[in-house]
Amino acid sequence: MDLNHILYFYNIEKTQLEITPQRSVITIVDGIVSGQSEGPLTPIDKAIGIIIGGFNPAIVDALMAEIIGYNISRIPTVYNALYNVKSLISLNRNEEVFVKWVENEKIEEMPLSEVKSFDFIPPKFWQRAMSRKF
Repeated sequence: MDLNHILYFYNIEKTQLEITPQRSVITIVDGIVSGQSEGPLTPIDKAIGIIIGGFNPAIVDALMAEIIGYNISRIPTVYNALYNVKSLISLNRNEEVFVKWVENEKIEEMPLSEVKSFDFIPPKFWQRAMSRKF
């Protein structure tokens, strides 16, 4: 979250953080072949054929977590970036996130919570985060 605050909100001329974004940044994730299980040292390849892009890095992280099968409320860095009042890239707590899903030349807009999971095998110490229920 700190690095994103600097990237988006740091004003070089005033050498301080501003409340309004100082620049536009796009985050792109290559998920064509991903790693699962005990990565990054001994991952198992998982070909899912996905490229993710977005202007809010917290939403991009949340989308990746949903695709993997994680419950974002169990990943503090993602959850806090999205909902903590100290996060400059956060959303309103009741704000629903929608994503555009493009597959086979068909574009569908859906809530983040309805994005399908690709059922990744989590690292052994991340099993608890896989639950989609509280």
